[in-house]
Amino acid sequence: EDRNYPYRDKMLNDLVYRIKLKGFKKDSVLQLLGEPNRIDTNYFFYKVDQRFFENVPVPISTKSLVIKFLNDTVEWRKIKE
Repeated sequence: EDRNYPYRDKMLNDLVYRIKLKGFKKDSVLQLLGEPNRIDTNYFFYKVDQRFFENVPVPISTKSLVIKFLNDTVEWRKIKE
């Protein structure tokens, strides 16, 4: 909702350390996680958390789950802060 993702941070460790996303197809990732906030060639970016100064619309920090695809299959995923 808006710029809040209240459940993503709680899911992040499972997605990175417990669920084996490597080998998933893009369609399966989309079905599991929904549309990413940004797509860049072979990468999906899911915002997990953003911090803002009070009353300033520019983020001061962003935490994201990045998923890289090779031939429409997950090659790796990592947390970008």
